Amino acid sequence: MSFMHSSLQRLGEGGLPSMSEEIAEQIGEYCDLLAWLRHPIHYSHYNYIDEVPDPEFPTRLNNTISKLTQVYAFLYGRDEVGEGDMGFALRICADNVPMARAKALIVLSDRWQNTSQLMRVIRYAGKCATA
Repeated sequence: MSFMHSSLQRLGEGGLPSMSEEIAEQIGEYCDLLAWLRHPIHYSHYNYIDEVPDPEFPTRLNNTISKLTQVYAFLYGRDEVGEGDMGFALRICADNVPMARAKALIVLSDRWQNTSQLMRVIRYAGKCATA
């Protein structure tokens, strides 16, 4: 209770840590990528891709992750969000990427692979349909 009381008092006195434009822009770039990586792909009943909709606007993601990063810096007693806090923001983004897509990105970051090789490496359980 004492921690909560002192944290609320500190928050009331100084608010959340400030964030530079550079840090805010970097978080915005993370959120732009996250919006693309999270959006669903629609499949037909034949298991073919029939639609790839536009991703969500990253505004909500950006606001949420920026605020969480400010709270993280606040809990560690910092007056400003710094480069050291960016690992936290990146971790939140990484944790919100669907697992199969995250595995595919990790595999493709090492070297290019064709679809069947990629599916085998990430052990994708579904069928690999081609158009």
